[in-house]
Amino acid sequence: MKTPCPNCNQRLDIPEELAGQTIECPTCNTSITVPTSDLPAPEQNEANINRTTEIPNLQSRIKSKPSPKPSRSPKIKKINPVSRMMNEGADDGALHDFLPDKLMIGIPVVCSIISLLILTIFLGPIGLVIGLISLAITTIINSFFFIKTTNWICGRFVQQTPALITIFFTSSISGLLNSLAVMVGISNNEIISLLLLFAIQTYVFQLRLKEGLIKSLAIAVIMFVLNIILLFGLGCIFGLLAIGVVGSQM
Repeated sequence: MKTPCPNCNQRLDIPEELAGQTIECPTCNTSITVPTSDLPAPEQNEANINRTTEIPNLQSRIKSKPSPKPSRSPKIKKINPVSRMMNEGADDGALHDFLPDKLMIGIPVVCSIISLLILTIFLGPIGLVIGLISLAITTIINSFFFIKTTNWICGRFVQQTPALITIFFTSSISGLLNSLAVMVGISNNEIISLLLLFAIQTYVFQLRLKEGLIKSLAIAVIMFVLNIILLFGLGCIFGLLAIGVVGSQM
């Protein structure tokens, strides 16, 4: 503690152990009685007392509560990634590529150009027009038939672009074979053209769909029948138009 000297006012730093004793001032040698330090005892806060009394009560309450039952972890169903990939890709509308994409498009383009040139050479400009119209109509209509028939026979969806490429591939090859038949002197018969198309479609459908020969053959047969019906209907329409034109001129 610090106490001033009553004689010289020198502030003295006196240890608390000397409280109540008489000492001499080191400056003026005056006897000084060291005062006692009467410090008040720290008062306990009422809130702290209440808090300390509440702690045992809270602990007793916590101990009295039953421990919760361990929750059961949900069962996780294991999924085989290979089977998942097969299921996801089974009906995405794509077809199997037995040839690269460039060849799937390049081969029918080359075959179509060759067949159209042959028809132009042997039948003149009318052969080119007939060949273009026949190829376009055959590709578009048979693409629609292919999508619907595959969905009905195999229960799977086929996108429009793969269907068009497949039908364009088969139609161009059959058209080239038909043009070669015309070149060697075989008459241009629509039934022969459809039979060629039927045989080529059966083989290509098996490669593209991977559904087996029976289903590919069934799809080709149904499309063949639909083409016969379509050909018969177009023949009737053109026949009626021809009769109407001839009748109007008479």
